[in-house]
Amino acid sequence: MMIAALVLILVAVVVAAVLLCFIKRTSAFYLPLALTSIVALVCAGLTSASYKNAFDGYSILLIISVLPLFLTIFEFKTTNKTADNISQEGKKLRFGVFNLDKTIKGFAYCVSAFCIAFCALYLGKETPYSFLIGLFLALACTFLDFIITKNSLLTNLFGFFEKFLMFLAASLLVSTILPCLLYSFALQNILFSLACACYASHIILNMYLPNKFNNLSLFASFLLLFASIVF
Repeated sequence: MMIAALVLILVAVVVAAVLLCFIKRTSAFYLPLALTSIVALVCAGLTSASYKNAFDGYSILLIISVLPLFLTIFEFKTTNKTADNISQEGKKLRFGVFNLDKTIKGFAYCVSAFCIAFCALYLGKETPYSFLIGLFLALACTFLDFIITKNSLLTNLFGFFEKFLMFLAASLLVSTILPCLLYSFALQNILFSLACACYASHIILNMYLPNKFNNLSLFASFLLLFASIVF
C-alpha cells in the first residue's frame, strides 16, 4: 500500500510540475495548481519517510525545506517605489528601489537552502566550513555580478541585498556537494548532491533566464532529495 501511495504522489507531483509550465501566472488556475504542487511535494516527503520508517532529523528537515516555497508562489507588490537618498559628507547615497517580491522570494530560497545544507551534515563530515564557503561564494558572486553589469553598490544597496540572498541560497546548496561526495559515493549521497545541483541551477536560471520551465528543475531537485530518503 505504501508503495502504491508513493507512486501516486510522485505521479501527482510530475503532472502538476508539467502543467505549471503551460499555465500563465495571470490565469485563475495558476494559484490553486501551484499550491497543490507544493502540498504534493510535502506529501511526497512524508510518504517517503513513512515508507522507510525514517522520521529522523534528515527527513524532517527535507520536508521543512519545502514549506518556504509557498512564499515563491505569490506576487508581493512594493508600496513605496521611490528611491531613498541620504546625504553623507556632501555625497548622495542612493539605496535604489526596494523590491519586496524579490526580497521575500530570496529569503524563502535561503531558508529552504539552509535546511537542505544542514541535512548534508547527516551525510558528510560534520563541519561548518561548507556554510562559510557558501557565504563567501555568495558575496563573491554578488560583487562579480555588480562589476559585470556595471552596477554601483553605493547607488543600489537594495539590489545588492536582493541578489545576495539568491546567490546565498544557491551557494549554500553548491557548497554541500563536494563534502558529501568526498565523504562517500553512496547512492544516497549522489542523489542528494544531484538534487542540490538541480536546485541551485533553478535559482540561478530564475535570476538570469526566468522561464516557466525552470520549475522542472525545482521539482526534480526535491524528488531527488526524497529519493535519497528511500534509497
